[in-house]
Amino acid sequence: MHGAEFIIHNFLMKTKKIYYILGLITMLLAGCSGDDSLLTTDEPGTRTSGNVITLGVKEVKSPVTRAQHTGSMDFAQLETTGFGVYGYEGDAEYNYSTKEYNLFAPNTPVTFISGGTPPTTNLDIPGSWKYTDTAEGLKEWKAGKKYTFFAYAPYMAEGGTAPGITSVSAGNGDPTIGYTVAEDPASSVDLLWGVRTDTSDKTGLPWIDIQKGQTTSAVLFTFYHALCAIGLHAQVMVDQKNDTDNLGDLSQLGKIGDADGCKVTLKSITITPKGFPNAEPAVAATLFHKSAKLNLNNTNTPHQPKWTEKTGTIAKLVLDDGSTDGHGAIDDSLLDPNPSDFSDANPSNTSVMSNTSVPGITESANTQAIIAGDNMFMLIPQDAQDYDITIEYFLTYKTEIGYHREAKTGTAKIKNLELAAGMKYYLNLVFGLTTFKLNVMATDWVGETQNTTVVIETGTSAGNSLAK
Repeated sequence: MHGAEFIIHNFLMKTKKIYYILGLITMLLAGCSGDDSLLTTDEPGTRTSGNVITLGVKEVKSPVTRAQHTGSMDFAQLETTGFGVYGYEGDAEYNYSTKEYNLFAPNTPVTFISGGTPPTTNLDIPGSWKYTDTAEGLKEWKAGKKYTFFAYAPYMAEGGTAPGITSVSAGNGDPTIGYTVAEDPASSVDLLWGVRTDTSDKTGLPWIDIQKGQTTSAVLFTFYHALCAIGLHAQVMVDQKNDTDNLGDLSQLGKIGDADGCKVTLKSITITPKGFPNAEPAVAATLFHKSAKLNLNNTNTPHQPKWTEKTGTIAKLVLDDGSTDGHGAIDDSLLDPNPSDFSDANPSNTSVMSNTSVPGITESANTQAIIAGDNMFMLIPQDAQDYDITIEYFLTYKTEIGYHREAKTGTAKIKNLELAAGMKYYLNLVFGLTTFKLNVMATDWVGETQNTTVVIETGTSAGNSLAK
């Protein structure tokens, strides 16, 4: 490796974590020509000018900060999946209705090249992205031409099966990515779209009508999350003064708070959109969107996805034992093992098991994830409306005469909640002996709190029996 090559190679590796300056930078390997004329060839497969168009990824972000969460796309996953790009070159401004993608064919794959050893070819620079396997396939900036670029991730060669990306446009017009929601959080699929990364007033929008010299080193994309997400956490917090007032015979209440104290196990949780029923006039509920198309030309609002063609609906999101299609699974450690022990004639069962054999949500434990694997419902964003939450659960606690276990149904309402792109909403359920409380914490995709007062609501909890 020549001296100039060695210096550039190490520079790229050291700056990878800062800018991930990417792609096919083969013109650097020729040294310091500084020639911005048409590309020349020193030998077959070697390009030697600063005219090569390179692509790059600055970072993967939510609207606020970088994304890191199980089940969602981060930079490491982007390196694995790659991203798709559309590119146009022309004399006039980009016209999405008539111009073909003549620079990059629709949905051209861009793949990551990793590794710390010297490259085997000058198209395999470690820490870079490539859109072609041949030097002849490299694209060039041309004076006076205008260029437009769109990108999305994860890359799909064509539309797959639901859930996730179901279609990828391959013709003229604004690029669109068809997406279908998974009703089971374990099958949720993230979706990102790329926007320009610079300091102009166009940042947060696509790279449209740029010319040579208007971007440095590479066409850098920042990828944002196009979806929103809902997760659920729970804990037991027994307030003896408030929660035992309605128990009646307090002599039957054993010690609360130790390892053998109050525990909650779950049967099902249902989230139902309700519109604004108290509005004048009432506003009908907008059910969860089942499918839609993400238009990559988000020219309306910077950093916000452009969702169109919303079709199909999901009437409610359901968590239970996961045996029913379209339902998510409650974590086994919180799921009640014997819900069928209860019937209309026997809403309480004092002998079914000892409390020590009930896993469940304990008072002494920190907040526990309800959805198996701490997965989340990933959804197409929704406008503000109310939501009803219904929880079927079992309360087990120790008394002086033994263990008492009771089936309960709880309800609460989330008011005026907008499910915005790039945001996660954690429904935190806090169970007591006679009531439960619900609050919703909104965070950005990495989990940094944005608003902890979306709703704080005391739910109603009745000791009604649950059907087998």
